[in-house]
Amino acid sequence: MKDIHQTGAGDSLGVVQEAHEGSAGDAPKQISNKERNKEEPLPPPSPAAKREAQTHRFSLAEIPDAWKEYIEAVRPDLDPKKVFTDFRFYWENGRGSSTRRSDKGWTQSWQTWVRREKEAQRREVRHLTAEERLFEEI
Repeated sequence: MKDIHQTGAGDSLGVVQEAHEGSAGDAPKQISNKERNKEEPLPPPSPAAKREAQTHRFSLAEIPDAWKEYIEAVRPDLDPKKVFTDFRFYWENGRGSSTRRSDKGWTQSWQTWVRREKEAQRREVRHLTAEERLFEEI
């Protein structure tokens, strides 16, 4: 039977001493934590503990109700069908055509698309020059 004693309490490089029963004259064998970890490997994680999200390419033909509600709440001035058509074209035929995402990932992409559509619209608004304002007042 083995008795295990650890020296250097609180020390991250503590040394473990093993004393064997019946070997009173022998000095205890010292094993570092590194050596002990080599001897006792951790079991692999269970398959249930590591769950991968199911990803797929974009494949929606029509705008989902939740997405339509989101765009109407965030940008009521945009046409949901037109924005969805642009979004779908980009992810099916444009640069994003090989992208794979989970359902949650596609929803987040839609929300980002709508928010950026908002920013793009703001940038398109240009300020009139003094001369143009003069002609508009007439």
